[in-house]
Amino acid sequence: MAEPVKKDQPIVRYSDLARSPANSQRSIDPSTHDHTPGEIAFREATQLKSLARSDASRIITSDVVVDPKAVQLFEQILKDVKVVYDAVRSGQTFRLDRIFGLAQAIVDYPDTDRLLYQVFEAQQQVYQPYLNSAHCTILAVQIARGMGHQRDELVQLTVASLVHDIGTQKLSQELLDKPGKLSKEEFAAVQTHPEVGYKLLMQYSPQHTWLAKIVRDEHERENGQGYPHGLHSEEIHDLAKVIGVADIYDALTSPRPYRRIFSPHEAVQELLDCQEHLGYSRPVVRALIQQLSLFPVGCWVRLSSQEIGRVVQSNSRSPLRPVVEVLHDSAGQPLASPRCVDLNTNPLLYIVSSLPLEAPASASSTNGRHE
Repeated sequence: MAEPVKKDQPIVRYSDLARSPANSQRSIDPSTHDHTPGEIAFREATQLKSLARSDASRIITSDVVVDPKAVQLFEQILKDVKVVYDAVRSGQTFRLDRIFGLAQAIVDYPDTDRLLYQVFEAQQQVYQPYLNSAHCTILAVQIARGMGHQRDELVQLTVASLVHDIGTQKLSQELLDKPGKLSKEEFAAVQTHPEVGYKLLMQYSPQHTWLAKIVRDEHERENGQGYPHGLHSEEIHDLAKVIGVADIYDALTSPRPYRRIFSPHEAVQELLDCQEHLGYSRPVVRALIQQLSLFPVGCWVRLSSQEIGRVVQSNSRSPLRPVVEVLHDSAGQPLASPRCVDLNTNPLLYIVSSLPLEAPASASSTNGRHE
């Protein structure tokens, strides 16, 4: 579990890192106390889906608590995954030795919340599969930990998540970057990428059949409406279900050429709204809410004091009371000295609304393209 953020936690700015040598309330039914934290989180999130959104102006930038080691690890993830993906796109052979080593480093990293910061700070302007894989991996590890997966399974999950979109590198860049709705033929082409990834991994890493299976199953859904083979719940690899939900969450919170970005808070609501008819695994969605909370790391919020801040650490036992870094005063002006507040130990202070990054797109605008 992540260590609590201390009130005197130093604020490290990205500009400082760039110059460094190493880097040229609403009450909940008390009857829920007999249930598991995940069930409580799921109930709280469902009850509070209608939480009002503020019309405050969009917040563009801020200084956030940054762990230089998390930044370095995140940059290494991007570098190593990009090497593999670039090799596939150029038709070269590739090895997964570094990916396996990287997976162990990610699983053994002591504070996943700090890695989650990088997911929300390193926003991409155009779709980049290697960046999506990095984001998805960090999210998937957080979810899987909450589900009780042990280290060996977490390493397998991490390896598979890092290369889950390897098959997209055999698609044209024009198709990946296309704005607007795909034609029937184009969407059919996109749906081939899990099978393409399976074949690539069986060719270059045949001893790891579990890896190819997870990558092929990532877009399958509980109700048989996924692809490429329309598998049902019991036929889908359990770790693929985790990656699938993490992938959807990341797709919603990242820019895509065919729709606008969702805030983390809106993405959680979208998953809750769509989990049944789109076939997302209910236990996985529940674990995501438990681990990320209704107000995930990176989410902008307004407090009951009218101050504005950003969630820096979730609280799985009290999903409505995360740790918030307060960055703006009640008038919306930047604070000279940002401070961290643990809402779980400050009962008189609570979140009144989430502040969307920009107006969310409707579920229908994605054209089924969460990939």
